[in-house]
Amino acid sequence: MKRFALFLGFSLLLFALIGCDTPFSPPTYTITYDGNGYVGEEIPTDDSTYAEGDIAILSDGGQMTRAGYTLNGWTTAGDGSGDHYNLEAEYIMPAEDVTLFAEWKPNSSGYSITYYGNGNTSGTAPEDNTVYAKDEAVILSGSGDLYKSGGYSFIGWNTQSDGKGEHYHANATLVMPDGDVELFARWKPDTDSEDPEILDLAILTPTIDTSTGDDTATIEVRSYDDVKLYKVEIEIIAQDGDPDFSNTVHTFNTGYSGVEYIGTFTVNIPVLQGSDAGTWIINYVNLTDNDSKVNSYSTTDLTAKGFATEFQNQ
Repeated sequence: MKRFALFLGFSLLLFALIGCDTPFSPPTYTITYDGNGYVGEEIPTDDSTYAEGDIAILSDGGQMTRAGYTLNGWTTAGDGSGDHYNLEAEYIMPAEDVTLFAEWKPNSSGYSITYYGNGNTSGTAPEDNTVYAKDEAVILSGSGDLYKSGGYSFIGWNTQSDGKGEHYHANATLVMPDGDVELFARWKPDTDSEDPEILDLAILTPTIDTSTGDDTATIEVRSYDDVKLYKVEIEIIAQDGDPDFSNTVHTFNTGYSGVEYIGTFTVNIPVLQGSDAGTWIINYVNLTDNDSKVNSYSTTDLTAKGFATEFQNQ
């Protein structure tokens, strides 16, 4: 019996030494990099696997760039609350897969966005405590619980309280300028929900049309974005200059007859040159909506709204 036990023990030892040719392999883990605000194809990858305690050299960020920011390292949490590691730092691998998030540092002290209810009767304007860098793309807030009684609907944000600045839809993208931004709620009367109303009228500086060699002035007319415009009609009068052109009426149509048009409409107006130069006056603007309703704005109406109605020929 003793001789059998000795034989069995020797056999097991011999099997352990030569009968098992597969050595023990510890579990391995991976490192994944996240651009954390960077959108592109240059996010670093690491195809290696690491055992617990192995030392990995972290990426230098490769070709990742982000407008207004400098890559400052890596962090274990996307919100920056995790552990920080420098670019190309030594990283001791834990016993789990790891995701490291890019840590971006603004190139300046950063800028803020402030929202205002602009006449709301209840609710609170959204708050944004984030600091943004110049040229950063920001998704704007919705209206939240803002409300204005008396039959008004929220239609977006504007950079001026009177609505004559830059207009943005709720949740639109704003490219951050080199400074803080103030946005004012825009309220539209429900009773005018089908009326094509002018929100903006701008006469731009006359420029040379390179295709024709003629001077042109550009007039932009913008209505509420949820109004479907079928036609924009602008009548221009030459007030002075060459008698042959004085008081000549020019009418411009959108060319969108029968087709819905939303947003900004631009019309180019020939500018008289040389001895023909004079002053042009916008005599009226007619907006026709999808229900064939026309709103007419005379020179007096446009002036009362604070819009410029004349420009000087070059």
